[in-house]
Formats: sequence, structure tokens, C-alpha cells
Amino acid sequence: MEKEEMLKLAAEIGRGVRDSEIMKNYLKTEADYGRDAELQAAITEYSVQQKALEGANSGSFTDPAVSEAITKRMNELYGYISRSASFEAFNAARNALGNLLDEINRAMMAEVSGEGGGAEGSDAAGCTGDCAHCGGCR
Repeated sequence: MEKEEMLKLAAEIGRGVRDSEIMKNYLKTEADYGRDAELQAAITEYSVQQKALEGANSGSFTDPAVSEAITKRMNELYGYISRSASFEAFNAARNALGNLLDEINRAMMAEVSGEGGGAEGSDAAGCTGDCAHCGGCR
């Protein structure tokens, strides 16, 4: 098979991923995540607090009470961010897309290495990201 044919197949796989429900869900949750004004404000504040903590701990005069107050606020923000419905949905969708891409890569690598038995017989064909479904972790 020539290089151009392989690249066409790769593009076809890319289009398949792009058109998949997994990608559509990822794009939807990413947009929802970006439109969540309260969440975005918390993320921005977290970043500012992080820089403030770096500054508070880098000078010749450090005040443990200031560092503690900043750390406390960062922990509050982190808790709010990580429990946010739009963050949880986006994170789950991002993980699902990453898992799909990993499965595709494992299936291709199994074929490249000669360990695959074709799309149907390949260990990677049945992988779900859980080692129990793939013939064990490698």
C-alpha cells in the first residue's frame, strides 16, 4: 500500500471520529463549559490566586498567614470547579474522546506490530479502556 492510500485511510478514520457521537458530545460539553460564566470566573480567579501564592512565597519577606489564606481560597475554588456540572460533563466527554483515540491507536499499533488479527480479531478491537476487556493490560 502506498503512502497516499494510507493517508486517505487515516483521513477517513479522522472523519469517522469527527462525525461520531463521542466527538459531538465532546464539542457540546466543551461549548457548555466555555459558556458557564460562574465556572470560568472561578477558573480565572484560581489562576490569579495561584500566581499570588507564587509571589507570596518567592520574596524575601513571606507571610505564612497570607500563603495559608491564598491556599485556603484556592482549595475552595478547586472544590467548586471540580464539582461543577459543566466541568464534570466536559471532563467525562474529554476522557471518552481520549479513550476512543487511544483505542484507535492501539488497534493500528497491533496491526503494525503483527499482533492484530484484523479488525475483528485484534485484541484492541474489544478494548474499552478496562484491562479486563482487552485480554489484559500490556
